[in-house]
Amino acid sequence: MHTTISEYISSKGLTFRQNGKELVTHCIFNDCDKDSTGNEAHLYISAENGLFHCKKCDAKGNIVTIAKHFGDDLSKLDVEGYEPPKKIARSKKPVDSQKFSEELILICHKALPDNIRQYLKGRGISDKMIEERKLGYGNFYWSNWITIPIRDESGLPLFFKLRRDPTDEKWPKYIVYPRKMEAMLYGMDNLNPWEELTVCEGEFDQMILSDHGIPAVTSTAWAGTFKQEWLEKFESLRRINIIFDNDPPGITWAAHLQEKIHARYPEKEVIIVHIPEWKGKDITEYAMAWWIMEDLWLGYSEKAEGIDFSRFAPMNASDIARVLSLSIEHDDITKTIVFLGMLSAFTNDSQFNILLNAPSSSGKSYIPLEVSKLFPEESVSKLQYVSQNAFFHEEGKYDKEENCRHIYLDRKILIFIDQPRLDLLARLRPMLSHDERVLVNKITDKNGQWGNMTKTAKIHWFPVAIFCTATSVLDEQEATRFLLLSPEISQKKLVSSIKAKISKDSDKKRVDWVIDANVERILLKERIEIIRNAHISDICIENTKEIERMFLEWKPHLQPRHQRDIGRFIGLIKAFALLNMPFRKREGDVIYADESDITEAYAIWKQVDAVQERNISPYLLDLYRWVVLSAYVESNIKRGKKKPSEFLGISRKEVYSMYYRIHGKTISDAKWRQDLESALIESGLISTERDGKTIIISPMNHEDVEIFLQKWEISV
Repeated sequence: MHTTISEYISSKGLTFRQNGKELVTHCIFNDCDKDSTGNEAHLYISAENGLFHCKKCDAKGNIVTIAKHFGDDLSKLDVEGYEPPKKIARSKKPVDSQKFSEELILICHKALPDNIRQYLKGRGISDKMIEERKLGYGNFYWSNWITIPIRDESGLPLFFKLRRDPTDEKWPKYIVYPRKMEAMLYGMDNLNPWEELTVCEGEFDQMILSDHGIPAVTSTAWAGTFKQEWLEKFESLRRINIIFDNDPPGITWAAHLQEKIHARYPEKEVIIVHIPEWKGKDITEYAMAWWIMEDLWLGYSEKAEGIDFSRFAPMNASDIARVLSLSIEHDDITKTIVFLGMLSAFTNDSQFNILLNAPSSSGKSYIPLEVSKLFPEESVSKLQYVSQNAFFHEEGKYDKEENCRHIYLDRKILIFIDQPRLDLLARLRPMLSHDERVLVNKITDKNGQWGNMTKTAKIHWFPVAIFCTATSVLDEQEATRFLLLSPEISQKKLVSSIKAKISKDSDKKRVDWVIDANVERILLKERIEIIRNAHISDICIENTKEIERMFLEWKPHLQPRHQRDIGRFIGLIKAFALLNMPFRKREGDVIYADESDITEAYAIWKQVDAVQERNISPYLLDLYRWVVLSAYVESNIKRGKKKPSEFLGISRKEVYSMYYRIHGKTISDAKWRQDLESALIESGLISTERDGKTIIISPMNHEDVEIFLQKWEISV
């Protein structure tokens, strides 16, 4: 017979009063009722199921909690309302819930079923290789897979490459566990020092070749994935063989890899091995049918003689401008420097940054966007808007041990299409000035539960940064970190641009085809791809005395910014040397600039040096010369002044009038005062003073006036 809840409570010496279906008694968990009087009590217990709640101390529970309080085991009593917990059959821990480790590798290896073992043997994978590589079987992502352990060069396990169970067609052929693991070079941990190496397509191909005594490696991703950094491991090799599948993608990837290796190591022998169709489509089929691997090298190999540099010719600044003129008319100096700046992304540490400053619709963003079309897409990032902490929140690579995110910007070209935030520029100063190869950033994120949390992000290497802005006022700390440029805004250029716009918009496909089909443009794109793949680590300049002479002439007074300007001058020299890499002295991954590189760089530098000296853009310097000085000279000639030393300042109204006469449009008072005038004052070109209600503007340097008079042969 069941014992009721009320009977069980009574058996424990508790007195209670019944209130409907609830038993009300003194709290047994705390001293809630030590001062209660009469029938006052606070512990309410359900007479049906034993659930309770103390209205004073908020203690809650059920009949089991009460029984435990009194030291009883309800499973041995027959109390009404109590149901013993049902036993739940526990399944074994799923394989894919376990952390990847040597233990998991062994668990899967031992679980390899006989039918899968026979399947592997049928594909040419021997028992010896199955045991050596610890191939296995397991359930991951709700399906069964063949497991291939991937290790680093020291043999430490990294992840599983999963190959679909041949009986399960609904899943992809390959996947990895854990997810989002980075592609690795499979087979490096199984190799001893060697002179010759074969690159193949897939882990099974690598195992078959290794089983035949042929040192081989493969990418754990698709065959088209072969990281540039992996080529560093080939330095000691004499010969590299490439055997990919006998299908269009495999043939294409083999050719690309051959070119990439030769760009990095022009002295090495590279053999592309073609599997004939009638002997199989890949290593597995060939091995199963013929078993004589040497035949591939004897009868079906094609020795790659390296890149045919005869297609290319040495290039100078005029050649660059000519090719770029297909899509960018005029602006020869600007577009040439932008091109060389982007090319400097492929140097080790000689990248230089560019800031394009000009009014809206002048083409300041058009130039870098058009030039970037010559460069590999993966090397270029076009950014329209970037918040102040955006770079530090890039996905990058998370390092669990360091608890930080690593962001790699080497060999990258960043184009900021619109006006960059000033606080973003401030945060990027160390990166733009190449202070350190690795910059540690501590950022604070808001977290709804825990308040503020600090995150660590490390930015590696130096990109090339190109900023486009219409704002003329720049902080000196930003201005000195850039090579300052401006597109032309002459009437001649505007006419050409309008005609080009009409032509392109009228028949865009035809115009694009004409540009893209141009032989010089095609060769330049190929040349850039070869340069990128060459991974040149350093560019040496032997004639340093000539650089000193060129840079220091016409500089009687050195300024702190010249320490950065000389870096940009050297960057131009190295960019020319890199562009002409096939024709320069080379020792491994080091090339040497020659006299022509120095001469070409100097010819360009002379045309932009003046604006760098004054920390202003060419647009602003032209505004000073053709608007301010013109108005200043004209006004004083009308006043009858005979000597520049006697000239008087001019009003803003006179400047606005000259601006309208030259540009054919008015300029707002706010634009002049807040932007242009402030920048000219900051650069030391003009000064202002108040004369009653009028602001008087005067050039700071009388030599500028003298030069202006001489240039235009004006007699006063």
